[in-house]
Amino acid sequence: TPTATPVVVGGGGVAGVVAGGVAGGVARGVAGVVAFGVAVGVALSFSMIRPESWLLGSLTNYLLGKKQAIILSRVTYLPLPFLTNSLSFWLIKDWESGLNNLNQLLSYSLQFIPVINAINQVLQIMPSKQLIYRVSQLAENTTNWDLVKFCSVSLNNAMTFDSTEFEFRLDTFPRAVAAGFWYLHNEKPLKAKEAFREVRSLLYGEEMYVLADIISQFYLTEDIPTIASLYIDNFPDEPYLRPTTWDTIKVFCNVIEDVKIIDQGTNRLARSSALNRAIGELQSIININSQNSHPQQVPKTERSLILEIAEIWQTALQNIAKDVGEIVITEPIPMPYVIGPPVEGQLFAGREDILRELQQLWASGQTMQSVVLYGHRRMGKTSILKNINHKLGKNVRLVYTNLQGLGDIQNGMSEVLMAIGSDIAKTLKIEPPKTEDLLTFPEITFKNFLEDALTSLPNQGLMIALDEFEVLEELVNEGKIKESFTGVLRSWTNLSSRLGFIFAGLHTLEEKIGDYDQPFFASFIPLRVSFLDQDSTGHILAEPNEDFPLNYAIEVLEKIHQLTSGQPFLVQLIGFQLVSRYNKQLQQQSSPKNTIRLGDLEAIINKQFFQRGNYYFQGVWKQAAEDVGGQQEILEQLTPHREGLTETELLNLTQLNQPELMAAIDALKRHDVIQEIDEKYTIIVELFRQWLEIKLEKNNINKI
Repeated sequence: TPTATPVVVGGGGVAGVVAGGVAGGVARGVAGVVAFGVAVGVALSFSMIRPESWLLGSLTNYLLGKKQAIILSRVTYLPLPFLTNSLSFWLIKDWESGLNNLNQLLSYSLQFIPVINAINQVLQIMPSKQLIYRVSQLAENTTNWDLVKFCSVSLNNAMTFDSTEFEFRLDTFPRAVAAGFWYLHNEKPLKAKEAFREVRSLLYGEEMYVLADIISQFYLTEDIPTIASLYIDNFPDEPYLRPTTWDTIKVFCNVIEDVKIIDQGTNRLARSSALNRAIGELQSIININSQNSHPQQVPKTERSLILEIAEIWQTALQNIAKDVGEIVITEPIPMPYVIGPPVEGQLFAGREDILRELQQLWASGQTMQSVVLYGHRRMGKTSILKNINHKLGKNVRLVYTNLQGLGDIQNGMSEVLMAIGSDIAKTLKIEPPKTEDLLTFPEITFKNFLEDALTSLPNQGLMIALDEFEVLEELVNEGKIKESFTGVLRSWTNLSSRLGFIFAGLHTLEEKIGDYDQPFFASFIPLRVSFLDQDSTGHILAEPNEDFPLNYAIEVLEKIHQLTSGQPFLVQLIGFQLVSRYNKQLQQQSSPKNTIRLGDLEAIINKQFFQRGNYYFQGVWKQAAEDVGGQQEILEQLTPHREGLTETELLNLTQLNQPELMAAIDALKRHDVIQEIDEKYTIIVELFRQWLEIKLEKNNINKI
């Protein structure tokens, strides 16, 4: 039989010596009975009423008053007089400390009825703007969720009727708020939404209503199509009552976007990546909220709901994992790769660093910094010029002119200015300069035309892009235009801060910038265009458009980058050859696999491939014969040695002396043809090295 030793409860918490065998177990049992509404049955047991314990506590509390320490028994659940008032005083004075005291009191006694009565009394008089915040604190800090439940459900009904279900009341703000939190905790989000609808006007009321609405939508989805159909855009305004929950909701929204790719996309790599991302995001939610404590954990009220949703969605994704990307292809695939003209649109990938720098240089449209864009052949300089317009915004107008289109000019500077003026007029939709005026007075006519063009753009900058700039140098060398033409261009950059030029060409442009004998380029900023990184290479190949149905094995993408070093033209050429081969197999009804493997890649690196790439390979080889001597000789010696050669080995194998060798090496490195790794020089692009092997072998056969 439990003893009746009293416990002293003071304003700072529960104190005193705990005495009496199994009183704690009895207390928990009775509290649970009260919570389920069958306390009357227990009350009939005299051993649990313990009137002598009740009488002792009642007299003591009456004598001490509500502001003094409270004496109560551990073994009677009969409400002690004056206890409710004392507990209410605690809660009014300091809500958080009061809740802590109430939790301790319930741990050491059976006085559930005074505790819930005190909470209800305080909630009824609490300012409405504090209500949701304070009930949230109650929900997070209690170990007995019946405290939340009986803030809405009538305790009298629970102790009068033999029933396990009681009606939650929403007729007052405190009751509706308590019902909302209790429903969330018990995984009834639709009911929680109904409850929080009644308090949307309160502080945090709209947030809790929207949260319950979103969670209920998530909770009702169990399959991929339904998850993909979700659209969440009604986030409440910050600051939030539950910031970690909203962070988690945003993660779920990311998962929804990935599920849409999985459910509706056709690109196998994109679908597979989306699947891995979604499963990983959900696992992160599960891991964080399964721990005892974590700073990103959602509050315990909705934690079990969040965990269940994450587990259901993850299971749905895992069930379809083996089927992701299975597409039946019956018709030839339209060719998505481009091996001739510059690429535009989705095929244009990478170059974010260059595009970002150009955006920064020209952002305002009021100060147009002139730029030199230089790089090796077929590196994508023209593609950058063709795509930069999409990034510049409304403050800048860019006019593109390809100087290769000049052909064999007969009228010198006038003909060059006609071509540039025509492109400016088309882009800005203004009248071009008159031909007869350009033929008679080319410089003054074009200067006046530029001033008119700027006038037509009162709040915008004008950038004139001249591609294949080396064509002008060739015309100068051929005597078809005067050498002073570059000086004329320089004078035009001073017409207005809103006018600038961007010249694109080979590495010779960069070399002229550093040449003190070329003052024209002194004010230009050089930007180098080099190889694509591995991610950009993979994007171009695996996702050339949204409907591309083939999948590249990861090792194939890695091998392609190894072979090309990210040389854009060669990347496009490989993609072109792979799709051509697939379509040919499809037409032969050989049912090719939708995933491109290493065997497919090896099959297209053949004679036809090198023939189609000959323009690029020959261009690199011929440039090595220009300017600095000895470059081709070095390449011939490096070709058989894929692992590379040291400087000493090259000196021994070539007929070059030390200064000649280093000058040739510097030129080849500057032109992105060779690189130095661990004191050895190697050819950067493996496919160019293989092309050289074929070429040199042919030359040797011809000599024989």
